Amino acid sequence: MKLELLENEMFDLSVIIPTHNRVDHLPGLLASLASQDYPPEKWEAIIVDDGSSDSTRAYLDSVRETDGVLRPANLRVMHQAQSGVAMARNNGGRSAHGRGLLFLDDDMLASPTLVGEHARVHLEVSQAVVIGYISVPTTGRRPWVAWEDHHMQRHYDALKSGRRIPGPRDFYTGNVSVSAALFNSVNGFDTGLPRAEDLEMGYRLRNAGARFYHRIAAGSLHLGQHSFEGWARNAGLYGQADVMLAWEKGHIELQKDIFNWYHARRRWGRVLVELFSAHPRWLKPAVGLLNLAGRGAYYPGLHSISRACYSTIHHLNYWLAIIQALGHERFWKGVEVESVPTGVGYDAL
Repeated sequence: MKLELLENEMFDLSVIIPTHNRVDHLPGLLASLASQDYPPEKWEAIIVDDGSSDSTRAYLDSVRETDGVLRPANLRVMHQAQSGVAMARNNGGRSAHGRGLLFLDDDMLASPTLVGEHARVHLEVSQAVVIGYISVPTTGRRPWVAWEDHHMQRHYDALKSGRRIPGPRDFYTGNVSVSAALFNSVNGFDTGLPRAEDLEMGYRLRNAGARFYHRIAAGSLHLGQHSFEGWARNAGLYGQADVMLAWEKGHIELQKDIFNWYHARRRWGRVLVELFSAHPRWLKPAVGLLNLAGRGAYYPGLHSISRACYSTIHHLNYWLAIIQALGHERFWKGVEVESVPTGVGYDAL
């Protein structure tokens, strides 16, 4: 039964879940949220259906009325015309009653301590951003998704060990929370970005005085997988988005970072970027061959070889998208002058 919220009462936490055509993931996610160890009357869950064309709407409309279904006690469902994940998060966040807003992907399984770990930080710190801990399955993954899993696990293990200090480039909305007041003060997510709207918001939150925390026990298991075409396309979209963040959205520190990231690549990786930048028609067949090699190496257990293939594909798509977005002359001149002190813009390039 839904627990009624009294007028002017506020929950400790609102869990906001955008979803689009992933009805198969929702029962497990709702069941994991129903099994939280935090008092159910102190938090709410809001699912925002972003114009799904499968049976998502029918499932969500029925699950609230069906006795015996494992679901959070305070569950609300919102529907919107398909407008993208950033808009869905904004609509969910602006309708929420929580002191903290936890953004959770629809392909997650929540650990029993997820809600409590996020909520307790927001009760103690008014300007908090809490980075949760995302883990990945060990079996049943597609080869390119296994590459992504490997790098995601390295990222979160670095946070866990303390080798990485949480900050704006850890603001991944698979499992992250922000105080509602801070979210509203920065006007939510930028809906005009093709990707990386979460990282962009992370920079604005930092500039607004956010204090970043990592909580290992705020865990979730990431189950989702991409098609190869979608995964490869996303790498290019992240390149485009980083250029937009650095040159159009005012995060000028990223300008120098981008060129430094390029120089941090292995020499052979930079040679490949230079080669395919000069001969872009060769890229598609090369990616096809690398995909075949990566798949062929993955299933017999040659995972390091497979990861090398998919790492090459990802970084080629990312860097060639950056070069296209900036223009060849501007990019290569920026590479030459990458020793410009931090904070100096490259607008003159």
